Amino acid sequence: MIPPNSLRDQIYSLTKPIHDRLDGDPDSVRAIQPTATRDDFVHLLKRTYGFVKPVEEALVAQNKILAPVFKFEPRAEIVLEDLRVLGVKVAGLPVMSSTPTIETVGHAMGVAYVLEGSKMGGLVIAKQVSRFLGIESRFFLPGEPKSVVKEFQAFCAKLDVFARCECDERDAVDAAIETFTLIDAWFVATRQRR
Repeated sequence: MIPPNSLRDQIYSLTKPIHDRLDGDPDSVRAIQPTATRDDFVHLLKRTYGFVKPVEEALVAQNKILAPVFKFEPRAEIVLEDLRVLGVKVAGLPVMSSTPTIETVGHAMGVAYVLEGSKMGGLVIAKQVSRFLGIESRFFLPGEPKSVVKEFQAFCAKLDVFARCECDERDAVDAAIETFTLIDAWFVATRQRR
């Protein structure tokens, strides 16, 4: 349950339209349908790597800002492992060229909200891909589902109390919106034309 007026609630509400658009992305939806192919899932993994890698790098570069509040653990290499297991050459995969602004702890927490929250969506993807394609994804299922949920809840608890001022909250909201917007643009640019 999201506490009313919590920072998590604010970010969730303000990013819901773009988050819903990402959830409805045709290529992503196709990769988790009963008619999905291995190539559909590979495409999803490549697109995911294309935004996760540069956004994680930007966040890690600002670790001195984030570390006192939250210990972020990058996962882009796990996407590459999933691709290698599927026999895909990973050298030279395209990545998005823009990254969100991360100049404050608020920005860092807003970006982390998007990356940490993606683990929750990953649970759905992992279940569907396993069911329909028989593929086990370490990236989309980074642990036991209950532990993934607990980890996200723990992150959200930190999100709701980290702010020292209103500007921290505003920066977190702005960074989450910017991150989702960049991912949306990346997904549009990398959409398969059918």
